Amino acid sequence: MRCVAIDKDGKLLAGDSSTREVFRFDDAGKPQPLTDGEIGIPMAIAVHSSGDLYVADLELHRIVIVPADGSKPRDFIEVPAPRGVAFDSEDRLWIVSHGPNHLLRADAEGKLETVVEGRVFEFAHTIVVDSQGVAYVADGYAKAIWRIAPGEKPKKWVSGEPLDNPVGLTLDGDSVIVVDPRANAIFRIEGEGKLARVPVEIAR
Repeated sequence: MRCVAIDKDGKLLAGDSSTREVFRFDDAGKPQPLTDGEIGIPMAIAVHSSGDLYVADLELHRIVIVPADGSKPRDFIEVPAPRGVAFDSEDRLWIVSHGPNHLLRADAEGKLETVVEGRVFEFAHTIVVDSQGVAYVADGYAKAIWRIAPGEKPKKWVSGEPLDNPVGLTLDGDSVIVVDPRANAIFRIEGEGKLARVPVEIAR
């Protein structure tokens, strides 16, 4: 599995590169394929307010729409090496790219604009955007979480230990939750960048 997300109905979604598929887990916990294997390498999934899924396909350099009504997936836009996607409160799609410009944004018609010019991040993975339009990007190689406020240049919000290879992000209210598999930890970042480890109990 390359990525996970939660759809509008609270169902678990997962993108799997070995089967070239995006799955939705049903009430019985069984994965149901959604694309008939038409995805290359699904690196990230963003859920639109309509319920449609927008999937970053790293192999075929595109964003694919998987309609909520179960109809055939279709291409949305071409993007070089997309790795992270997230919607903001205006349903604009933010895209982490490993192409010439590292952060892009697309409107509903697929018109792209560059948010961050050039290669600023070392190896960016995921992105989230809060209700104020502030974007946060997990950069594994830099051991950092970047903060990109509207009209401002990217800034390293939190970096260095205890972060080791942050790859996953999600929002929890005003907090940013970070998944760092190399540190074997989940972190919460609040306020001006206060980072704390989240206690995790593993059910056995």
